[in-house]
Amino acid sequence: MVRIGILGGERMEIVKILVVEDDKEINQLVSRYLQKEGYEIHSAYDGQEALGFINPNTYHLIVLDLMLPVVDGFEVLRRIREKGVTPVLILSAKSEDPDKIIGLGLGADDYVTKPFNMGVFIARVKAMLITFAVPFIFNLIYYSKMNVHSGS
Repeated sequence: MVRIGILGGERMEIVKILVVEDDKEINQLVSRYLQKEGYEIHSAYDGQEALGFINPNTYHLIVLDLMLPVVDGFEVLRRIREKGVTPVLILSAKSEDPDKIIGLGLGADDYVTKPFNMGVFIARVKAMLITFAVPFIFNLIYYSKMNVHSGS
């Protein structure tokens, strides 16, 4: 399993990714490739199910389709942003520029259109995790052997 933490920190956490995709084949394919990279994967198949999974600091990354049953991906993204700053990578067949602009404007951190190259997708996931890992981990600042909690 891939773990992340802050340099010099003692606490490491397994990287957890939520894949929200209603197409079971795509969901399973993406999940398998991410698991091969060492990530812990949870899957949701509609927007309502995804909202049940989403709590602040539960996931290090959310892969989100836009065309979801029950609650669409744009609404799921809005609600994710109301709850926190978990990085979101949109993975969607909606390839028109207005959709990309709306998704990024609502707070998505990246946008990948289907069909997609799995190698490029995995590289983007890794880049996002590197970019967002330090601020995500427990809001702790480590200095020598002293831990300072930023929320205290």
